[in-house]
Amino acid sequence: MMREILAVICDKAAKKLGLPAWGEANFAAKFESAAERHGIAIAKKSVERWVSGEVQQANQATAVPLAQLCRLVKPHVSPRWFLDSGGAEDFAAQWEASSDLDYVKVPVPRLPVADENQLRKHLCGLWVTYRYSFSASRFGEVARELLLVRYADGKFPFSWCYPTDSQRPHTLPELKEFHGYVLPYESALHFVATSGKRGRSLFVEREGNDSAAWRHLLGILASSKQAPTDRSPVAACTVLVKHELVGSESEAHAEKLRPRWCTLERQIVGVDEFDRIVTEDFGETLVGRNRSCDWIRLFMENTPLEGRNLPDGNAQPGLAPDDTIISLNLQRFRRHMPVIRKALENEGRRAPFLANWVPLTKRR
Repeated sequence: MMREILAVICDKAAKKLGLPAWGEANFAAKFESAAERHGIAIAKKSVERWVSGEVQQANQATAVPLAQLCRLVKPHVSPRWFLDSGGAEDFAAQWEASSDLDYVKVPVPRLPVADENQLRKHLCGLWVTYRYSFSASRFGEVARELLLVRYADGKFPFSWCYPTDSQRPHTLPELKEFHGYVLPYESALHFVATSGKRGRSLFVEREGNDSAAWRHLLGILASSKQAPTDRSPVAACTVLVKHELVGSESEAHAEKLRPRWCTLERQIVGVDEFDRIVTEDFGETLVGRNRSCDWIRLFMENTPLEGRNLPDGNAQPGLAPDDTIISLNLQRFRRHMPVIRKALENEGRRAPFLANWVPLTKRR
């Protein structure tokens, strides 16, 4: 079955995706290389087994990257197309019924080689992100997500796993993803992505050459609610923490690892109570005058003026007491986040972005 499905993909999208023609010599190696050019890891050995007929059906680990590749042409392709397919005819019918992906050209200044190398070193890799849930913020619930940034042909594609309303650590529905590109500007990074009928945009300020500063970022994420009766635009302050081991030179490794991180035993992506995510990950170590988990709360809530909320605090520079815009308190974040990270490492805490993290047990 997978052999025939691959033939359909090559027939429909070989030119747009740069895939080899069906039956071409060294097909598996060329297919693997074509996927890598898009920042997607599909092993040559897997392709060989599909072509030979040794393996008739994809599994979760191979269906996800195949769907990612196809979504570069057809945005609604799901891993389920490969897992539950009724065969090549059924797959071809779904392909034809799905809308095509359209492209809009956005002019972005080309990066100097040194600048591009800096971003490739510091930005690429796997990030764990924290923000208040768009659908459950009134309950104080937090969304924990996975962001994988790659490098391919001078561009920075990324995929961002996000939770649905019903997704909790004790359940495992099909994960959804945003896919897009990072637009690098002189002083900021702009993440732009789509997922079906929704969009997502994240702004973070660019850091310099200091590797330590790139271990954690603070940004503003904008999107829309996904409830059937509420599609209103929303925004949330988002903390991004880079994984200790999956760095800029491990894009393919991260791609193979990521599906195994979203299981009942090892679940990262999901929405849950503040204590079950933030307190569990960041602990309660005293950092200055606050616990480490309380600092994360301040970053996500973006308390606008320290002087208005803390008795001995100083007002955030550059803001009037009643400023009506959202402006991230980056000075506070940069001052305290490295101390929090060091405290986590010193106490051996097993947060999902640290090297010593172990599978979580099923909760509830």
